[in-house]
Amino acid sequence: MGNKTYQEVLSWASSFLEEQGKEGYAIFYVFLGRKKWTKTDWLLHMKEKMPQGEQTQLKQDLNDLLDDYPPQYLLGYEEFYGRLFKVNSATLIPRPETEELVKWCLQNTKNSKRGEGTCGRCRYRDRSYFYDFEIGTSPMASRCGGCFKRGFGNSSIEQLYAWCRC
Repeated sequence: MGNKTYQEVLSWASSFLEEQGKEGYAIFYVFLGRKKWTKTDWLLHMKEKMPQGEQTQLKQDLNDLLDDYPPQYLLGYEEFYGRLFKVNSATLIPRPETEELVKWCLQNTKNSKRGEGTCGRCRYRDRSYFYDFEIGTSPMASRCGGCFKRGFGNSSIEQLYAWCRC
């Protein structure tokens, strides 16, 4: 890739992924995550030359994305309900729809100072009830530092919804 700017390299990488039938935005997502950049940071730096080491990492990320490796696993984390959680191949990636379910649960559960039911108890602790359940189903998932602690196994959304109605 040579002596190219961030914008040139990422534009090429995005187009390359799309030509392969993959989501082009994924490389931008991974790049911003690796750099810990916001979109504003991107705008401030996009005309700068991309160092060779970063280009090498980007090529590896492209290969992984071509192999359908999720961007969140490449980064090792995902944001969920305003918090970062460690993710790996042993955990499920938190989904935006689940955030909506969490929000609904928090708005529609009983609560007292002690809390009632699992949701209420956890709601009292920083309104973050999702700390008390684990979505990952493998034994390794329970060892993942940011993963959830109470197992639901292969519960469906309906079962999770019923649980939240505590």
